[in-house]
Amino acid sequence: MANNAWPAGLPSPLSEDDPAYEPYDGFVRSPMDTGPGKLRLRFTGVNDKLTFALKLMPAQRVTFWNWYWNTIQQVGQFDFTDLRTGVTGSYRFNKRPSEKYVAGDALTGQGWWLTAIVLDLV
Repeated sequence: MANNAWPAGLPSPLSEDDPAYEPYDGFVRSPMDTGPGKLRLRFTGVNDKLTFALKLMPAQRVTFWNWYWNTIQQVGQFDFTDLRTGVTGSYRFNKRPSEKYVAGDALTGQGWWLTAIVLDLV
């Protein structure tokens, strides 16, 4: 079965809040009575965790949450472009996105939502 796609029309991650890739710790460390501790692999494969933020306008926020709740149903895998390489890969949410409302400026009066995203590369 093919993965769902990341919703079209959503903005790129904020450049001020650069995306961060962090590998999961795939090692088990065992202390020894003397000398250095043992180190072994916990898993044969270790995923990367990707953290970034999106600036969503109200209509984009509706699109995102509709896709999150109804299309991938919070836990589904989806295709997303790796921000380092430009290659499409399979991702899933590590946790539910958090968001904060940012009031609009005096000129436009339109506010937006800062949405924090944490994904696992599957």
